[in-house]
Amino acid sequence: MLTTPLIVLLSAVPVLGEEGESCRTDADCLSSLACTSRVCTPRPAPAAPPSRSVPSVPAEPAPSLRTEEPPPAAEVVTETSPADETPRYFTGVHFVLGAMAGAGPMWTKSSGYLLGQPQEFEAFSAQIPMELRIGVLFGRFELMAEVAPATLALMAAPIRHFSAALSAGFMLPLYENGDFSVSLPLRARGGVFLSSRNGGPLVGGSAGVGLRFGRALVELRALAEYRHVWAGSSFAVPVDLSFSWIF
Repeated sequence: MLTTPLIVLLSAVPVLGEEGESCRTDADCLSSLACTSRVCTPRPAPAAPPSRSVPSVPAEPAPSLRTEEPPPAAEVVTETSPADETPRYFTGVHFVLGAMAGAGPMWTKSSGYLLGQPQEFEAFSAQIPMELRIGVLFGRFELMAEVAPATLALMAAPIRHFSAALSAGFMLPLYENGDFSVSLPLRARGGVFLSSRNGGPLVGGSAGVGLRFGRALVELRALAEYRHVWAGSSFAVPVDLSFSWIF
């Protein structure tokens, strides 16, 4: 009597189909299967969700326990330009004060009348110039005022000349080493002179050797000078020694 109800109960429980068995819907198959074309087949795997790209952050390096030594200080190299090698007394603007004295031969030529006849007189004598100089150095260029209160012309009777002139020149460098230098001063000058007998213009030029010891400048130079008066002229070539101080 119990067998009949058990058979009825078992027949009421649905039997799910396995892979490859026939079906009508997904309910006829196991939960892991799907009814495709009336056949239980494995369900397709669900699509993976799209992944988001997360920017990677570089990891900070671990602090080093080793103490780094500071880099050595850079050595400062000072290049010397040609302008730095020039002595400082021959750069910029400087005042100069000096004096000069010397001696040398002089030729004179004059004209006059003797017994009503025009005559020319020539004489050979000596000249002793003594001069004061004051001026300005513009680098190696110089502009000087030169005053000679006592220039003696040793003729038959000594004649004293007073002269004033302006000169311009250039100190051509020959050798330089710190506070010592050797230069070649080249100058041209022009002015006037006056004596007890006559007066007139004068022109001349000079060249020599100059030695500079710090601020002191010693020069040995040869001067060629021409002086003209209404009745004659003179030409002198004295050699003089001068001392100047650069301020």
